[in-house]
Amino acid sequence: MKGPVYRIATGLLVLAWMAVIYCFSAQNADLSGSISGNVCDGIVSTVNDAFRMNMTEQEVTAAADRMEFPVRKMAHMFEFAVLGIFSFAFFHGVTTKERRKYLYSVLTVIVYASADELHQFFSDGRAARVSDVLIDTAGALLGLAFLYFILKFVRSRCEMRPYPVK
Repeated sequence: MKGPVYRIATGLLVLAWMAVIYCFSAQNADLSGSISGNVCDGIVSTVNDAFRMNMTEQEVTAAADRMEFPVRKMAHMFEFAVLGIFSFAFFHGVTTKERRKYLYSVLTVIVYASADELHQFFSDGRAARVSDVLIDTAGALLGLAFLYFILKFVRSRCEMRPYPVK
C-alpha cells in the first residue's frame, strides 16, 4: 500500500477525470454533435490534403458523416480507458492484491458509466443507453489490458537486469 499523499493525489486525479467526463456528458445533443462533426471534418480534410485525394467538399462531408458514429464511440472508449487506468493507480494505493486493483477499477468504471448515462438522459437531446455503458466498460477493459501488459513488460525487464558486480 502507498501512503496517504499518493492515495489523495490519485483519488483527486480520478475525480478530476470524472469531472471531465461529466462536462462532456452535460453538453446538449447539438453541441456534442457539432464538436464530433468538426473533429471528423478535420480528420477527413487532413487525410484528403495529405494524400492528395482531390475529394470534393460534398465527398469530404459525406466521409466525415460516415465516420462520426465510430469516432464518438472510440472517444467514449478512450475516456473510460483513462478512467480505468487512473482508478487502477488509486487502488494501487489501497490494496496490495493485484486482482483486486483490476476488479475495483472495472467496478468503478461500470458504476460511473451507468451514472454518466443517467446524467445524459437529462441532457437536452441526449439518451441513456445500456450499449454505451458496455462500450465504456470495454474501453476500460482495453485500457487496463494495455496497462497490464505494460506493467508485465516493465517488471520482466527489471528482473532481467543483472546485479551489480562487487
